[in-house]
Amino acid sequence: MFEVRIDSVELLTRAAISGLDLADEGFDDILAQAYRELEVSRRRAKMVLANARYEASEICQQARAEAARIVEAACDRAELEAHARRQEIEEKARRQGLEEGLALACAESRGALAAASQLRAGLENAYRQHVLASERQIIETVLAIAERVVALEQEELRDVLGGAIAKVLEDHAAAHDVTLVVNPKDYDAVVGFLAERESVCDRIAGVASTAAVPAGSCKFRSSHFNLDVSLARRFDQIRDHVRQQWELAAPAPADVCLLPETAPATQPLPGGEGAA
Repeated sequence: MFEVRIDSVELLTRAAISGLDLADEGFDDILAQAYRELEVSRRRAKMVLANARYEASEICQQARAEAARIVEAACDRAELEAHARRQEIEEKARRQGLEEGLALACAESRGALAAASQLRAGLENAYRQHVLASERQIIETVLAIAERVVALEQEELRDVLGGAIAKVLEDHAAAHDVTLVVNPKDYDAVVGFLAERESVCDRIAGVASTAAVPAGSCKFRSSHFNLDVSLARRFDQIRDHVRQQWELAAPAPADVCLLPETAPATQPLPGGEGAA
């Protein structure tokens, strides 16, 4: 529904590479424009999420109102039919005699009431299923929008990826032959992040880049562990948890490949001891 403009961010990066003086007014203008465009993108993301919540609430209210109307109409119809049937039975009983008629009326009335109760139970179950289906639709919609918003934020904020890499390396401190696979857009940022941390630099065998890895994501490969910390994978885990909590139908099994069978060419860290 919208896209993030990163022209100024690219200009900012080029200016830094070309050695532009940080005190230069042109650099300040580029930085200010990049910040403004990032703020606009965030506001748009918040508007999308707010609209989704509003639409979800409207869908739920309409569904509940419609289901309640259906149940009420069906119950009224069942009561009218039962009353008409009871009158017909009573008239028949009067023609057949008082005792026989009363016995027949009681039996038929019990049958009619049982049928009405069964119909009511069926309609109440249909109402619950209708409301549950609406809730499922709302949950899936909110999750999809949240994933797009978080993906937008993560693509702009490279520090998020650096923090995720640091956490994985901390959790797997025994691994000393780790290869990172990242998106080409994140390659320079990841290499710079690792170069600033000598404590983990010698544990990295190399950093590879491939467009198959989404921006803001990273895959780890080593003899100790293989791990995918992509945003899509994390949201799959969130969806599974939400479906379990709400007892939603499980999605069709999908093959999740943590790393491609043929990994992209690995490039060693500049000046690092863990170069491949």
